[in-house]
Amino acid sequence: MTFGLNYTYLNTRILDIAPLVSTDPNYVLSSQIPVGSPLALSPKNKAALSGSYTLLLDPQLGKISLGATFTYTSKQLSNYAYTSPAAVAALGGDFGVLGSRELLDLNLNWSSIAGSTIDAALFGTNVTDRHYYTYIPGLGLQGGFETASVGAPRMYGVRMRYRFGR
Repeated sequence: MTFGLNYTYLNTRILDIAPLVSTDPNYVLSSQIPVGSPLALSPKNKAALSGSYTLLLDPQLGKISLGATFTYTSKQLSNYAYTSPAAVAALGGDFGVLGSRELLDLNLNWSSIAGSTIDAALFGTNVTDRHYYTYIPGLGLQGGFETASVGAPRMYGVRMRYRFGR
């Protein structure tokens, strides 16, 4: 049995930045990036806890292990356009901040199936089917619509591998 714990702490701040300037009269800048703001898409806290258990079987059957990984990501700034109270009020919500999220991945691995050179794995990612955004650019105040990048969906799959030679 093995366990792993990873943790990242980021305390990012914009210390100095040149003002944004557009020479295109058809393009209006939505906002300037304020000095002292956190760096976009940099969560303050991120942690992953993983574990794996290998079944005690006859080595002639191969090696079978079960594993899981739980990942937590704290809320994070997605864009600088929606940081003002006026923007939040106009949109009916704070679309400049991505909420925290928890994801769970599972796997089952069978190496050297029945003593062969074939390995197989079953896996599931985002098994709790968490719906989340990974980026919102902050364009809604400009053209009246917004876009977003969605997170990875729940997926299940199989991996097979053949090892040439022993």
